[in-house]
Amino acid sequence: MRYVLAIVWFLVPFLLVSRSISQQPLASDLEASWASRQKSTKNVESAIVVQTTYPAKSQVAMDTGERYPPSDLLLKMEYSVLFQGDSLFRTSRKGKELDIGTGAVVDQFYDCAWSQGESRSHFPNKDRSGKFPTGFIGDEASDFDNMYLMPVLIHFLPNSTCFNPRSGLQYEFGKNAVQIDGKECFEYRPKIDSTSPSYVYFVSPDCGYCCTQIDKRWGRQLLWSIKISHEKQGDGSWGPVSFDLQEFNGAELSSHSLGTVATLRLNQDLDPSRFQLEFPKDTYVSNRKGGKSESYIVREGMNRIVTRGERANGIDYDRYLVTESGQEVGRTEFRGLWVLLGVCVFCFVFLWFWRKRK
Repeated sequence: MRYVLAIVWFLVPFLLVSRSISQQPLASDLEASWASRQKSTKNVESAIVVQTTYPAKSQVAMDTGERYPPSDLLLKMEYSVLFQGDSLFRTSRKGKELDIGTGAVVDQFYDCAWSQGESRSHFPNKDRSGKFPTGFIGDEASDFDNMYLMPVLIHFLPNSTCFNPRSGLQYEFGKNAVQIDGKECFEYRPKIDSTSPSYVYFVSPDCGYCCTQIDKRWGRQLLWSIKISHEKQGDGSWGPVSFDLQEFNGAELSSHSLGTVATLRLNQDLDPSRFQLEFPKDTYVSNRKGGKSESYIVREGMNRIVTRGERANGIDYDRYLVTESGQEVGRTEFRGLWVLLGVCVFCFVFLWFWRKRK
């Protein structure tokens, strides 16, 4: 009887754990759910609100080398993202951010679009030097790898980002439950994962909750870690709800961001014009598409071309607004001729007096 009780005592916890394990969906089930949703999703429109805390003295100003901010600082940024497959993409952000050069808190607004193989980005108020509104045209899509957009992109554009955990990895099940956001979750970790970033899933099927933890390392040093929370929707699919991002500078925490997916709309009727980004008047545009290297000021009718000579001479932006293409180079060269002539006259007069004294 003693041996029977011992066997029962040994088997009951094992059976309970086995039963608990059997109830947990495999990581492959999650991936299949997400893959199915990606196929059925034609377009996505979402808004994400991010609040970032910068610990005191956690940043170093590039211009001065001084540490900032003087005390803990909380800043808010709002992101919007709109995309249709990986061929049409539009995103913007507005709010407050730290200027990496000076450490000052500045207003930020940024707009970016990807359409027909062309990327456009726009700082409508000022460029980062605080001088003038700027635009950029290129061949590579911007913001596809933005970490603050990752909670949405990881669901619907996994093959278009560098944060793709679904690469045929095999997962092993963690037998011990862990607490994530106050929920009891079970862990799924890739059996072999030599890549960076690395991925771990925490799943609580009873609560309809899943957390994806992604860590980016350089050697043994942790650069950043993000936890993305997903919840099960009424149709059985999973949707992103929030994220927790920590970034590090060495062993020090440099910033801590908490984001919330405020809105998420799928398969809406979208006007194609919403993916078009037109630069407003007086924007200084740099076009690097297809290997080009040209710049111009947006004007009504015909744009004002900024010549290479004008760029080389460092002409003030305000002068471009009131002159025509090439004029400033001519004026600069004309002033240079006057300087050269003055030097020649001085030399001639000096030699004349020197010879006369002899």
